[in-house]
Amino acid sequence: MLTRNWKTWLGVLLAIAFVGGGLYALLYFQGFATAANIVSILATVAGGAWTLRGLYVWREVPWVRRVNSFVILGFAFGLVYLVLRAVGASVLAGSTLYLFGTVAGFLLGVNLIRLLLAPGWPVFGVARAMVEEAIRSRIAIVLGLMLLLILVALPQNISSDDRLTYIVQRFLTWSLMAVSFLLSITTIVLCAYTTSYDLKSKQVYMTLTKPLGRGQYLLGKWLGVVLLNGVLLAVTGVAIAGFTRALSQGQAMNAEDREQVQREILTARISNIPTPQDVTTDEMMLNMLAEKQRIDPEEYGEPGSPASSLPEHVRQAVYTEALTQWFTVNPDESESFLFTGLGSARANAAETAERAVERLIGHGMTETQAREFVQWQNYNRRTPPDDVDIPSLMTEEEFIDIVALINREKVQLVISPYCRPEPDDGMVEFWITVNGLGWPIGSDGRPRPTKVAVDTPQELSLPAWLINEDGELLVTIEVPPVRLVAGQPVAQQAIQFNRKDQVPEVFYRVGTFEGNLVKSMAVLWVRLAFLAMLGLALGALFTFPVASLIGLMVYAVAAFSGYLSEAVSDYASVGGADTTWGVITAAFGRFFAALGEGQVFEAFKLLIRLIAQTALLIVPSFGEFNPGPNLSEGKAVPSGMLYGAVLRVGLLWTGVVGLIGLILFHRRELAKVTA
Repeated sequence: MLTRNWKTWLGVLLAIAFVGGGLYALLYFQGFATAANIVSILATVAGGAWTLRGLYVWREVPWVRRVNSFVILGFAFGLVYLVLRAVGASVLAGSTLYLFGTVAGFLLGVNLIRLLLAPGWPVFGVARAMVEEAIRSRIAIVLGLMLLLILVALPQNISSDDRLTYIVQRFLTWSLMAVSFLLSITTIVLCAYTTSYDLKSKQVYMTLTKPLGRGQYLLGKWLGVVLLNGVLLAVTGVAIAGFTRALSQGQAMNAEDREQVQREILTARISNIPTPQDVTTDEMMLNMLAEKQRIDPEEYGEPGSPASSLPEHVRQAVYTEALTQWFTVNPDESESFLFTGLGSARANAAETAERAVERLIGHGMTETQAREFVQWQNYNRRTPPDDVDIPSLMTEEEFIDIVALINREKVQLVISPYCRPEPDDGMVEFWITVNGLGWPIGSDGRPRPTKVAVDTPQELSLPAWLINEDGELLVTIEVPPVRLVAGQPVAQQAIQFNRKDQVPEVFYRVGTFEGNLVKSMAVLWVRLAFLAMLGLALGALFTFPVASLIGLMVYAVAAFSGYLSEAVSDYASVGGADTTWGVITAAFGRFFAALGEGQVFEAFKLLIRLIAQTALLIVPSFGEFNPGPNLSEGKAVPSGMLYGAVLRVGLLWTGVVGLIGLILFHRRELAKVTA
């Protein structure tokens, strides 16, 4: 049917396109714009109607049937979108577009998997059957709908009374947690079910009678699940990115709140901690230790004895005290902190400044005026240069857009001021000098002091152009002896800038939010690959309920390994060990010692810790490969996290579990010969 009429159908469609396009161009260039638009609309309607006719006539052809599903889906979502826009629900209307993109992306991804697995290799055949089984059983479809509903519902259930920064952060945190949890649970259950069901229903007998080994059988199943998870992660990642961008355009508390979302969340930043100018931190620690040894040799050792001879907790205490001394600034004194390796941040600032200059020149400024404008924006945002008439060159929206571009590249200085006794108003005041320039600059063009609350981490924005050519940022903090409170001078105390071990650090942009999200999804994909192999191996060895239960227990231990490790440490402390093996051996020794002393309950606690510590040792820790906090805080997901996940979880642990499962699966007797 298709081969007989498709040429005629295609010829008519091309004729409509060429005639309509030609008439449109002819009328438009003759100055009849209205008539040209009418012709364009008529040609579009005629072409669409003829296309729909072809799709209806050949609806039984497999590829046409798939195209029809996209067309029907598009019409349905388009109708819902128009209705929501008509009633004023613009947010829900935007969500409808993201939903359509996600569903269409899923259908497209599934068809791409089918195309990829089209070659007739045995492993590909099993993988293709696995994907079809997941689609046929509606598991993948139900899971995708659940993820979409969660992503749609989350923005509606986050309080709009908070700062826009917190709203976007909470959405990113909860959406990534929901995606990770649902996909992990479903992967374990699906993989455990498919292999255990094949064995129980004896379908595996027919599969393995073909030229297909047991290893190829497991590998094919694993490949199918991994590819399906990849599609689900891709479409949910696109949905998360879309909803996040939509949320970021919502109602903000003020301009600073909106700018903070762009600067601190919808980006990818890395941090840098300071180094002393004239001495290393190790030398600072040794100087502090020498002073401690002179005063209290019993606690810190004889003068001149090496730091390595001291217990770990004593060394750590000395190191912390040395840092605290460095990060404490007394009244009428100053302290400098040098941040190095910021060359990329300076390069980004220079590139952004050049883009702003080009845009200003495009609005009619000379190059000199444009560069003066950028410099004026850097130092004083109140009034432009005298010889520049802004309203005659650009609209207010264009002006705001260019100013935002100029001020886009910044570094954030994060400090945690602390002093005791706490001031009555809970505030402290100090002056900041950055590479010799006082900052921030007031409306009068002169530096002004910084006033912040104590016991609260503070994030101060510094323009990236302050970084020198060597990629260095020398931040000097000076504490004045007094400050004015309600017009009265109040004496200040020493201010410590590393409260709760939070040393001063700077953050700067190295990538984009979308790139960060892609890395996050890649880490989750590797984790799911391990869980898929785990579920398949367990399903090949046990019944479905047992395999699912063991798989879920392993997932729980892997996901909460950090909390479990801390809990078991508090439950039964052994001390004197820094490594996992050291803790286990120390716990063994304490266990037998407690039994010998008749302390049965203490021995029982140590036994519980031994079991828990062993479980933590043999199960991979997902806590080390959790990109959620980085993504929601705008911190770049380290490449080391992705590489570590691929090497340790994707290759090592997945390979070990797959090998063990294959060995035991080979030893399992699938059928018995009976007389």
